[in-house]
Amino acid sequence: MENQVSMEITPLIQADVIAKLNDVIGLLPDLFSLTADQRREVLKMGDKSTAFVSHTFAHAEQHGEFCPSYLDMVEFKKDVDLDKVIYSIKTVVEAFLSNLEDTRMIAGSEGFYEALAYYNSVKEAAKNNVPNAKAIYDDLKARFPGRGPAKPATPSTI
Repeated sequence: MENQVSMEITPLIQADVIAKLNDVIGLLPDLFSLTADQRREVLKMGDKSTAFVSHTFAHAEQHGEFCPSYLDMVEFKKDVDLDKVIYSIKTVVEAFLSNLEDTRMIAGSEGFYEALAYYNSVKEAAKNNVPNAKAIYDDLKARFPGRGPAKPATPSTI
């Protein structure tokens, strides 16, 4: 297997990244955290709904005579603008998160491959009674429960 990632994040860089992310979070103290029930109940906007809301706001702004008396145009504008701003931030965060997840996936895959190579080497050494191999193998094989020797087939009844 080709090594695709050979990157090291020092504890200092890790702490700096986390501190800066916390700084960013601190810039937006009024973000919501919805419960599962609240998420189910709230109206959801996709791309078409977002376009509809923006387009409707433009009409409401130009033709206020059709606005119901309870419609607060100042709040409507704030909501439309906030949605656009948060969407632009979310796009950057999602790209960053995707790259983090992909890099973790590659690093994890490579680490798992390397662990399996070592495990198989220890397993072979244990079969050949190499000193210390059996204790290591017994410790590591717990990761693969139920994968012992093949069980003899039981005759089926007709």
